[in-house]
Amino acid sequence: MRSPMERAMQYAYEVYKKGGITKAAESLYISQPALSAIIRKLEDSLGTPIFDRSTKPLRLTPAGEYYIHCAEQIRSIETDMKQYFDDLETLKKGSLRIGASTYFCSNILPGLLHSFHQIYPYIRVTLEENNSTPQLKEHLLGKEIDFALTSNTYPSSDFEELRLSSEAIILAVPADRGVNRVLRSFAYSYDEMSLLSKPYSDLSGVKRISLRSLAQEEFITIDRISDLYPRILSMFKEYEISPKITMHLQQMSSCYYMASEGFGCTFLRSATLHTVKATDQLLFYFIDSPRSIRSTRLYYKKGGYMTKAMQAFISWLDKEADL
Repeated sequence: MRSPMERAMQYAYEVYKKGGITKAAESLYISQPALSAIIRKLEDSLGTPIFDRSTKPLRLTPAGEYYIHCAEQIRSIETDMKQYFDDLETLKKGSLRIGASTYFCSNILPGLLHSFHQIYPYIRVTLEENNSTPQLKEHLLGKEIDFALTSNTYPSSDFEELRLSSEAIILAVPADRGVNRVLRSFAYSYDEMSLLSKPYSDLSGVKRISLRSLAQEEFITIDRISDLYPRILSMFKEYEISPKITMHLQQMSSCYYMASEGFGCTFLRSATLHTVKATDQLLFYFIDSPRSIRSTRLYYKKGGYMTKAMQAFISWLDKEADL
């Protein structure tokens, strides 16, 4: 049973996470007046306010920033202690929390976790679907998740990295575009590109195009919040091109289908072709840019306690998983 001090810390942390009393009270299943009274009593005991109530959402005062920093450290220690004693039992008990973008949650993790579950049926896995790279980093540092699966690069000072596989960023061009006649010898059909987009395919000898060839084309791109979007812009910048972007979409499959209807060229993860319907309305190209190849990585917090379930998942990924 938590002491009044521990309970007050839990409630203050929830107010901080939710940005206000109302939402925090709802998630804690207590009334707003009761929660306000608890926070006031906590601030009285500390001798200073920890929330600036003149702003919406509520903001932390300097003292509040220090308080929340300490609270996060205490929560992290409590998590480590619980996991340590849970691990005294066998892997018939355990849990994993994995954060990843919508793409990974929709296309990679279902099959991957199904295979893992066949070997470790008692380890319960929960997913956080989150397209915000800064939030995933924050949640990993705060131990709200155990792993982040991403194509981004996280700082080595804070995180350990397991590099899993590489993927190509390819270009899909509507088949009726005149530029395809110029690039005919570089083009791949859906079937040809699908074969080359399988895991661990050797891409050393593939034909690649310059984006300068498509400087006058219109483009559909993934939403700006996606970690792929800045990579796309950097490839254009590499060729000193100001792209004509006519549409931003949230899902890569949406970009694929809009391009297949002739609305513009689009950039895709090569593995996307295994999750969509085949088409002869698009031609596919590899791009001559170092930014068109990126790695899929699994990150976890450096120096954090490694549960047996986490150790089992890393070992299985390293030896058995086929991304």
